[in-house]
Amino acid sequence: MDKISSCQECLQTWENNLANYLLPKWDELPNFDLYMDQVISLISQYLTVFPHDPHEQVITASTINNYVRLKLMPAPYKKRYTKIHLAYILMICTLKQNMSIADIQKMLPLNLPADEIPAFYDHYVDKYARASMYFLEQVKILEPKDDLNSIKDFISQGAIIAGLIQILNAKLLPLCFDEAPESKKNAKK
Repeated sequence: MDKISSCQECLQTWENNLANYLLPKWDELPNFDLYMDQVISLISQYLTVFPHDPHEQVITASTINNYVRLKLMPAPYKKRYTKIHLAYILMICTLKQNMSIADIQKMLPLNLPADEIPAFYDHYVDKYARASMYFLEQVKILEPKDDLNSIKDFISQGAIIAGLIQILNAKLLPLCFDEAPESKKNAKK
């Protein structure tokens, strides 16, 4: 198989996988507590669409422990993880594909009451599904033709779009989530 055919086959497979991929809704997450190895296995199943080396785990115990240490998610209770933990891990893993951990800390409310987390998580899952479908529509519009230059242009356009989104996020996050400059000045006094 030549390079062009390989690229087109890879793109088609990826489009099909993403078109059929949905994050689990709150009610689809297990209703029982899990140990770390079970969490890792389940999260790996949920995030099959993410590119990773098949010989490596999608997520590790040390990564999850870091999320807890950094207060991105609540700590487990007696080494057991609940639906709340799974929801946070899934949101963090999907956001960290294009956001820094510091920015994710600003986005995810750790102090949300437990009874509000299901609605917050399901809202996130719905946003993820809508964004994925919109993204796939855009990919189909830009889809490369049958030559290597067209594929290179497609890759360049993807990088430009990703860069523009990062710039936009970098401008909006401080406006929406950082303390106002006046608050910082008053805190120093």
